[in-house]
Amino acid sequence: MRQVTKETYNTKQNYYFVDYRLEEKGHPEYIQTMKEKDPSHPNSGCPRWVRNPFLTEQDVQETLNYVFHPYPDLIRDLRIRSEEELNDVIRVDEKTGERLWKHDDEESYEKGLKLTIREYDFGNNYQWLYDHTTGVIDNDGKPLTSEIPEGLNLRSRDKIKDKESK
Repeated sequence: MRQVTKETYNTKQNYYFVDYRLEEKGHPEYIQTMKEKDPSHPNSGCPRWVRNPFLTEQDVQETLNYVFHPYPDLIRDLRIRSEEELNDVIRVDEKTGERLWKHDDEESYEKGLKLTIREYDFGNNYQWLYDHTTGVIDNDGKPLTSEIPEGLNLRSRDKIKDKESK
């Protein structure tokens, strides 16, 4: 898999975000074999949360090849979502963190914090990475242009408008 940068980002390419839980050396058969050799061996592997943004369809296929043959590792909770889907804007209650707004509820759109699904699920770092890679912001997080690019997500449009009004 190659890393997508601002220079290599292709607007005509579909990109995907893949995440899953990985337990390195956590497959039950592997653990059983290791316990036979050493009874003090732990009952689980070393856990990690793997997040891979900007994957092409070929990259996703390579990831799936690994996911379906991970021995001695254990894979759980695999999610494959399009980067475009992660741009959908939701409203979140500031105190509870619950989602307030979905596409079919116009009334709740005005309440709470406005976030993309990417920010809600993975944090601001991945939203910053997306905005930077797609050419919306520069290295300092400032908009590159006062024009709002076509097809840009609502959250990024709001960032540009907010910076222009200051």
